[in-house]
Amino acid sequence: MSPKYWLLKAEPDSRIVKEKDVKFSVDDFEKIGTSSWDGVRNHRAKNNMKAMTVGDEVLFYHSNCKIPGIQHIYSIDNMTYNEFRSHPYYDEKTDPENPRWFMVDLTFKRRAKHFIPLALMKLLATSTSLPSELDYIGESGFSAIKGRSDQPCPSSLLDRFQEEAWNAVKLLADRGGWDELEFKGSPATQKRGPKKRKAEKTEEAEEMVEAEETTETKGKRRKTSTNDDLEPKRRRRSGRTNNTS
Repeated sequence: MSPKYWLLKAEPDSRIVKEKDVKFSVDDFEKIGTSSWDGVRNHRAKNNMKAMTVGDEVLFYHSNCKIPGIQHIYSIDNMTYNEFRSHPYYDEKTDPENPRWFMVDLTFKRRAKHFIPLALMKLLATSTSLPSELDYIGESGFSAIKGRSDQPCPSSLLDRFQEEAWNAVKLLADRGGWDELEFKGSPATQKRGPKKRKAEKTEEAEEMVEAEETTETKGKRRKTSTNDDLEPKRRRRSGRTNNTS
């Protein structure tokens, strides 16, 4: 059976829930090697997890942080099983014989050579054409990512990825090449610096004001011109009236 492809998300920054830190970053995962994936409290994600099989491949996504995005790749190492009671989200009402929530074991494979920010995925999902810097993913890969335009990032804790989109994302992770593309948090945007970005915004605002003033001036000229054209006609009418009287 061919593997299925998934995207899971976790929080890399500390957050305390019931006196326990639920953070789990790529560094934590690499240090552990193999880890259970628990804490799922979304029925769609739960059903996706139950569909996982050993050998499936997974992208690891950092969420709820300054720059969210895809960090590394790992694989499913064990089938779903009951969640540990020690987890801060453990459901006390669940029946151990018929559990409501599950978890799987995941094994770290490798870091992405190039971190893929969410902003890049959104750029590709909403672009009308494939940027030349990323033409190595091909039109099929570009179309697959655009096919996720309604959810370029995971809409729940666990999302399914189609093979074409998976292959495109793996190529992005391996080859990079978007340093010159303009999107939030990109190297090109950061290189410009805050002062230059502010200057550009000021310049854009000035151009808009200038355009509005030009339009307004043209409107006034048309109005003045119309009034000037009407003035001789008024005079002629006035003259005819006087002559008649």
